[in-house]
Formats: sequence, structure tokens, C-alpha cells
Amino acid sequence: MLTGSSSEGIGFLGTRFVTVHDRLRTWKVAVRALRDLAEGVLEVVTLASDSVFPAPPVAGREKSAGLYSREKETAQPESEPSRVLQGPISFAHRGGRHEGPHGGELPENSLEAFQTAVDGGARGIEADAWVTVDGVCVLNHDPFVWDGPVPRPIWELAASKLPPHVPTLEDFYERFGGEVELSLDCRSREVGIRAIETAEAAGGKAPSRLWLCSFLYSHLRDWRKRSEEVILVDSSPVWWPPRLVEARARRSAARGVDAFNLYHAGWTPALVDLVHELGMVALAWGVNDGHKAEGFKSMGVDGIYSDRLEIVVSFREGHAAA
Repeated sequence: MLTGSSSEGIGFLGTRFVTVHDRLRTWKVAVRALRDLAEGVLEVVTLASDSVFPAPPVAGREKSAGLYSREKETAQPESEPSRVLQGPISFAHRGGRHEGPHGGELPENSLEAFQTAVDGGARGIEADAWVTVDGVCVLNHDPFVWDGPVPRPIWELAASKLPPHVPTLEDFYERFGGEVELSLDCRSREVGIRAIETAEAAGGKAPSRLWLCSFLYSHLRDWRKRSEEVILVDSSPVWWPPRLVEARARRSAARGVDAFNLYHAGWTPALVDLVHELGMVALAWGVNDGHKAEGFKSMGVDGIYSDRLEIVVSFREGHAAA
């Protein structure tokens, strides 16, 4: 039989164990973030080097005269943009912006926002994904949620402790199945793996309509090893100078990436042609002007991300909204 002091001692040790475990988990997250940051910095340095000192052309392959202009070494049929697309595609960014039934906007990345977008004609949804401490993939723009005045990192919370408006990826598939194209901005390797597992569990077309976005090749590589069905998107978080964009596009194509996602201001007709010749889909994010969306479609851009539902629908169906 345990005495009072023995019980208190066991309780103290248990509390210390939980504290140490939590701190170790926090350190692991920090180490992964630093590793990813180092990889990103190294990639930028490599791109700068490639743009100044391009690799010699490979026999039978095209070579670049710089800034997207092309000279053919040998005549070759152009690559087609891929197994990925049958026509234009557009994604409602975070589900789009929608007015709620009682005024104000619906919470972004919520099932209500996604449902409103789909009911309004959207066939593609974009969301940011994270993994909770109990291994559940959830959809929320920020890496934290508010607990009163205090922000709490999602990776330190169980899914059951998140606010009601934050859905799990499983919730998304229970509602929409695999009938909606889903683009996920995945900030870690684990998030993409969990997303693939959840899509596979949902079955049907869910895996082949899952677009996983990252700037880090190590993430994209590991996701491809895990699934041949998902669509890999090289998604740039910033606007790059033209020579870096060209170098990046070539590196992405060489690594088997399916789609090249760039801030809308960076696209030109020549760059679209280059991305298509490399066998990738051209995607533009941040497109919230209808006239610009029309121009991107005329330019040959295959897909866009927009906050405005009318642009999302019109880009896919025909003429962009003003």
C-alpha cells in the first residue's frame, strides 16, 4: 500500500516526466524547423549559382539562352502538361471569403467556408495543414490557435483541444470525399505524410486529387516515395528574379515535380512556355483581380489561387470576372 508521501513522490515524478517530454518535443520541432530553414537557404544559394553558372546542356535536351528564351539542340516534341490536368483549374484560397449568415465573414479554412465555395461552383479548395500532438492532420492558416490571449502552437495540442471551427482533414474527406481537388500548403515533411495517409484512408479519387505544396525538395521527394498518386507542387513563398525562376523551374522538372506555383506577378508568356516544355503545370497564386485572371488564362497559365469565388469559378468555366 502506498503512503501519502509515496503517492506524492510518484505524482511529482510523473509531472517531471511530462514536462521533460514536452520540452523534448518542442526541441524536436525547433530542430526540424532549423533544418528546413538551412535547406531553404542552401537552395537559394544553389539557384543563384545555377543562374550565373548554368550547367552544360545534356545531349538531346534543350538548352537555355537565358531569361526563358529557348534554343533547340535537337528537334523534340514538346512535353504536355502532365497527367495532372484535363483543363483549367482554380482553388478557393482558404475556402475563399464569404459572408456569414449573421454578418461578418465565415472563418477561413473552416468546413463552412469550404462548403460555401463548393456550393458556389468551386471545384478546388486550398488550405494550410498542420499535425497535432496526437498525429491528426488539421486545416488552419496559422501555426497556432488562441487560448484566450495566449497563442498555442497546434503541434502542442491534441485535435480535441482545438477550436470547433478548425476541421481535421478527415472531416474534409467525410464531407466532400474525393470529388474536390484539394491543395494543401504543408509546412513540414510529417504534415504531407499524414495528409497522404488520410487521403488514402478516404479512398476513391482523394489521393489523385491531393496537391501537396512545398518549397523544399526533401519534402517533395519523401512524399513521392510515399505515394505515386499525389500531385507534387513546387510552391514559391516569394517573388524571384527571372534568372532564379528559370533555374528553379529546371531543377523542379528534373526532380519529377508535377506543378510550378509562383506569385502571379512573376509569370510571363515565355515562362509559361518554359514550364510547359519542362512538362509541368503552371499555377499562379494571389490572383484576386478578374482582369488579371483573364490575362493569365490567355497567357496559358493552367491554374490560379484566389480569395474571390467568382474568379475561382469563372477561370475554370470561361471568362474571368471583372
